[in-house]
Amino acid sequence: MTETTPMPAGRSPAPAGDGEKICYCFEVYEKTIEQAVRAFGLRTVDEVKQATKAGCGCHTCHPEIEEILARCARGAFRFPAGNPAPLPPALRPLRRS
Repeated sequence: MTETTPMPAGRSPAPAGDGEKICYCFEVYEKTIEQAVRAFGLRTVDEVKQATKAGCGCHTCHPEIEEILARCARGAFRFPAGNPAPLPPALRPLRRS
């Protein structure tokens, strides 16, 4: 992954199996983003923001989100498909098959 913002003091490491913490503002891990991308066909940082809140704060994680999107577009998944949180109503029309 690209260089990320250092973990702020007092923050806990990622839960086992969730990958790197991508968004420190909203505590969103790599696994959560990848599973949302896979389940809902997300293709842009804005779609990831709406679906997971990752990237909605200080925006320093946008390069990491873009990297995850590119990796997923190539089919290079790091986590098994899962059941992410339900897609927000604003994104439901964007679901792609």
